[in-house]
Amino acid sequence: MKGEAPGRSDAERQFRSQLKTVLRNLERAIEDLLENYWEEPLRRYAFDIASALLQGCKSYGYLELASVARAMMSLLDLRMEDVLTLKEPLQEKFKELIGLSKELAEMLAA
Repeated sequence: MKGEAPGRSDAERQFRSQLKTVLRNLERAIEDLLENYWEEPLRRYAFDIASALLQGCKSYGYLELASVARAMMSLLDLRMEDVLTLKEPLQEKFKELIGLSKELAEMLAA
């Protein structure tokens, strides 16, 4: 984790201030995806949010949060045939990853 540095860019501060909103949107997108049997438009939408999160984290050096976003992207990249038998374990894994990402975002906001 980075400490508060005098040279912090406005873009980085803006990214950190929007993290909670992005994570809430990602959580909702994943819930919708799981409730709607992994429909492709919903999968793509959740994947795009996770991808944007990953890119922002990489840009500003938030490597722990980037690795969580990468793990979510990997799961969101699974095909429907692969997830049909994994619904319950997948829900648990997403819950764990979202929880971890929220904890990391709290530390970044502090």
